[in-house]
Amino acid sequence: HRADQLEGYSEQDKKILERFGKHLRRSLQIYRQIIELKNENSKNTQILDKLKVGVILLTENMELRFSNQYAQNILNQTRLLWVDQKQRIKTLAQYQPQLESLIQSVLNKNSKAAINHEIGGVLCIKNAEEHPLMLTVVPLNYIPDHEFIKINKAVAIFISQLNSRYSLSTKVMKEIYSLSPREIEICELFLNGYDLEGISQQCKITMSSLRTYLK
Repeated sequence: HRADQLEGYSEQDKKILERFGKHLRRSLQIYRQIIELKNENSKNTQILDKLKVGVILLTENMELRFSNQYAQNILNQTRLLWVDQKQRIKTLAQYQPQLESLIQSVLNKNSKAAINHEIGGVLCIKNAEEHPLMLTVVPLNYIPDHEFIKINKAVAIFISQLNSRYSLSTKVMKEIYSLSPREIEICELFLNGYDLEGISQQCKITMSSLRTYLK
C-alpha cells in the first residue's frame, strides 16, 4: 500500500513486489519450520536427559554431537572414558581399537563389507580402581532431520555403570511384549547381570521352570 500522495505502482514495481512476496512467504515458512524443529529438538533432549543411562550421539566423523546429563556426569567422574580436543570419544589404550571398531561397524552398516559382520555391539571397560563401564554401540535408526545430528550416519552409545541396578517399565513390558510379572522379574535379573543359576535362586524356582519362562 502506498500513501495517497504518491503515484501508483508501475508494472515493473508490481513484478518486483510479486517476486519479493514469494521470497518473503518462503522465508516465513522456513522460519516457522526452524522454530518447530528447535522445539522438537528441545523435547528430544529433555527426554534423553531423564533417562537413567548415559546416551552419547556421534556424527559420521565419530565426533560427539550430544550427550545427556547422565553421560556428562559419568564423563566428569571417570577416567575410563573421556572426550578429546577433537570431540572424539576416547578410552583406555587397550580398549580403544575395540571401541572404534564397534563405531565403524555402525557407520558402515550399509556397505557390502558389513553384510556378514555384526553391527555395533557391547564393550566392557574396566581398571583396578573404578567400577566398570558397559558401552552399547548401536545405529540410531531415526532422528528428526535437522541440525541435531545427521540422520543417515548417527551412532548412539549407551553407557551404564555395572554397579548400578536397573529396572524395566512394567507398563511397557506388559503392553508391548505381554509379559507376566514373573517374566519381567526374570528380564530385570538378566539386565542386572545374573546368570541362570542366580536367577533360579533369586526367584526361588527350579532351572526347569526358568527354562520354560525363557521359551
